Amino acid sequence: MAVRYAPEVHQYIREHLGDYTQREMAERVNDLFGTSFTPGMMKSYYSNHKLKAGKREKFFSKLWPPEVVEVLLEVYKGHTYKETIEILRERTGREYTTAQIKSYYANHNLNSGMTGRFEKGSIPWTKGKKWSEYMSEEAQARSRQTCYEHAHIPDNRVPVGTIRKTKDGYLIKKVKERGYQWDRWKLLHRLVWEETFGEVPEGYIVGFRDLNKENCDIDNLYLLTLGENAMMNKRGYRSENPEITDVGLATVRLERAIKERKKEHKHGNTKT
Repeated sequence: MAVRYAPEVHQYIREHLGDYTQREMAERVNDLFGTSFTPGMMKSYYSNHKLKAGKREKFFSKLWPPEVVEVLLEVYKGHTYKETIEILRERTGREYTTAQIKSYYANHNLNSGMTGRFEKGSIPWTKGKKWSEYMSEEAQARSRQTCYEHAHIPDNRVPVGTIRKTKDGYLIKKVKERGYQWDRWKLLHRLVWEETFGEVPEGYIVGFRDLNKENCDIDNLYLLTLGENAMMNKRGYRSENPEITDVGLATVRLERAIKERKKEHKHGNTKT
């Protein structure tokens, strides 16, 4: 049977969420109102009433002494793992690994709010610093082994215009030297379509009439919406015979047109 508490108990807990940990709240409420909360019961109370504890429990150990936990809870929000490790080193003199920090966060439900990627306007914490300011001598030596010398050209670099096949069978073409991978490499069949008809509209894709992903001749390509593509797959309307694929697409478009016309007709009858 559920335990019913006096209204003043509920009110007190809600008003002082940020003042106590769940353990402290249980002790405080028991002292004030004569209840018999255990830490586990208070945790269940928070969960059942969808309450978030404003003050976290501080768990100490040989690895995480009080002076370190105090600093960590003060700075973890808004800092990356590496930044937090650096702050702990400077303020406590203790060394921690990324794995140890991640483990502590997971065990104590800490969220730094960092996404793991640079947001617009973010400034890397290493900007303007020399290697010696944030890397050990061993790390610097390892990094120098993998650094390219000035004007060095990687052995695996290929010229702009190179065409190669992806693991899933599509042909891609190198269109420029610098940038992210999908800025430098573009799907060949989309390039062929766009060179002929212009940019592919949002919500559309370019398909192969004969199902051959290497046949990027413009006569083998056609444009269809994502919805039409899903229907073609569902109905099995594609074929290695381009003419059968054309009929399949025409059938899908006719079915969609009929469906839309029925909706319009039904809507018109409803209004009258």
